[in-house]
Amino acid sequence: MYKRQDPENEKLYGNRAACCEKLAASLWGPEKVGWLQCGVTDGRKATTLAPAWGKGHARLASACLSLAAHVVDCAWERDDYDEVGAARSMTQKTPRETCFSKSARDEAAAYKLESEVACRRALALDGSLSTCRANLAKLADDPSHRPAPPEAFGDLPYATDAALRDETAAQAHKAEGDAEEVVAAEKDITQAASGGRL
Repeated sequence: MYKRQDPENEKLYGNRAACCEKLAASLWGPEKVGWLQCGVTDGRKATTLAPAWGKGHARLASACLSLAAHVVDCAWERDDYDEVGAARSMTQKTPRETCFSKSARDEAAAYKLESEVACRRALALDGSLSTCRANLAKLADDPSHRPAPPEAFGDLPYATDAALRDETAAQAHKAEGDAEEVVAAEKDITQAASGGRL
């Protein structure tokens, strides 16, 4: 059990970061921003206290990605919102830009970069963190995201794209799926034969 007032308990901060993100999910406006920023702060604290704890990095990554998404969603509230650019994009089938505030774009980009760095660190420490793989996939699909340069990772280990493409694991997963398909096909044949449909 956690000590209530232990300022050095990384699990307390990591779990609180996850709770802040969940609490913010149903909110909007300043209250949502407050909870998301609290989650990012707690995630950072967890990774500072225990840099070798993969789940702490995963919690930070998730909180950063949620905050980046909210910043983009609220871009229209900013002073530098480009209404003409937004209106122009509505006439395009596939707009090149979806965020029409430079300050919001820059802030979201910083959180996305921090999220990618945290995901890659988490996966280097614990390759089983599927949320980090999913978050990296979201970032890869985001046309506004620029991949983190190697110097963004400092001296800490991180998972490269090549390391994340483990062919042995992929082959094992494929074989498992193929075996399930064979069992399902045999079951269908057995049921059809017993029902007289063959």
